[in-house]
Amino acid sequence: MHRYSQRHSAGFTVIELLIVMVIIAVIASIIGPRLNLPYRPPKPEIVAFIEKQRLRAIETGVGVRVVLNDHELVAQPGDEHFKLPPNIRLVIDRPIPSSYLVQQTVSVFYPDGTAILASARLAADTGTGSTRDVARIDINPLHGTVTYASL
Repeated sequence: MHRYSQRHSAGFTVIELLIVMVIIAVIASIIGPRLNLPYRPPKPEIVAFIEKQRLRAIETGVGVRVVLNDHELVAQPGDEHFKLPPNIRLVIDRPIPSSYLVQQTVSVFYPDGTAILASARLAADTGTGSTRDVARIDINPLHGTVTYASL
């Protein structure tokens, strides 16, 4: 009898090993997806400014119009401004820019979260007198969400 108890106390039973493996699998399934998230670069300030105006329209219940005035984004009503970097231009594709207006509409955000369809490109000055597109900004009219994609 003494020999029998020594043999069984020297190792783990199959049940104990299975329980430990199940616990490790559960922990790995909880932690695993968090470890391999894709890298998301920080949101550019211009996108944050536009998103802020959408939230302001929803919170205040008043539509907010974002216009491009010279080299600056301006939110109307109000006096919030976002100055573009000197080497960056905002090229508005939609709504179609007007040649006779000083201020070009980028988008209008409504209190229900919707917006006017908008599409614009950020163009960087190459230093040789030409520009190249570096990013694209789109505003979804149904949700008012702002998407940003580097080119």
